[in-house]
Amino acid sequence: MYFKLILLALPLCFFASKTTYHYEKSVNNETTPMTWTIEKKDDKLLLQVSENIGPTTLTFSENFKKLNDYKFISSSNKPSYMLTKKGDKININYLKNKGSLQNGTLKSNLPWIQQFGFGLRPFMSSSHAKIKFTVVNSDKTDLVKIVALKEEKLNLKIKDKNYKAQHIKVTLPGFKGMFWQADLYFDIASHDMLKYEGNSGPGTPTETQLFISKDEDSLFNLIDKNKENEE
Repeated sequence: MYFKLILLALPLCFFASKTTYHYEKSVNNETTPMTWTIEKKDDKLLLQVSENIGPTTLTFSENFKKLNDYKFISSSNKPSYMLTKKGDKININYLKNKGSLQNGTLKSNLPWIQQFGFGLRPFMSSSHAKIKFTVVNSDKTDLVKIVALKEEKLNLKIKDKNYKAQHIKVTLPGFKGMFWQADLYFDIASHDMLKYEGNSGPGTPTETQLFISKDEDSLFNLIDKNKENEE
């Protein structure tokens, strides 16, 4: 495994422990900034998303292979909630603006991915062409089954910069796929998400997220390369 012995031999403090990604989010012709900050905490990876709808905090295991918890605090009158994974169960606890929604426990044997930009990195690093996973629908307190498929590799230009990208289509299984899908494009070299385009369902506006820049951190590049060589 490439780099594995080096990673074991060197203390983690040798590497920078935080990386910040900068994106532009566009909905209904309104563009706002969005940042993703990923930081190593012991044996976990903490992701903090800052955007106009409210902050989100996620905790992953190493290599983003497993999502442990997800917390969203709404800046509007929409529900704020906390999701926690224990075994094959996901507990949902509404924190405010819950209305008639009830706290509960959801069960699934499929992987849980709630944030595609980092949650799909292990899939991007793997040799698999297709994966199935679940997403929590916090508006109805239920689980939605999702399919991700690797589509074509292509040249993608963003803000006058060219990238070699992998297109990943995220959709619903079976005939339901006719009603919703999202398209993501990942940098083949770094596995960073370059572009997201999709909506929240029929009748909702299309949202686009475009990669602008990141504060370089060699640690996460090494994690992805190490993971890729383990596949």
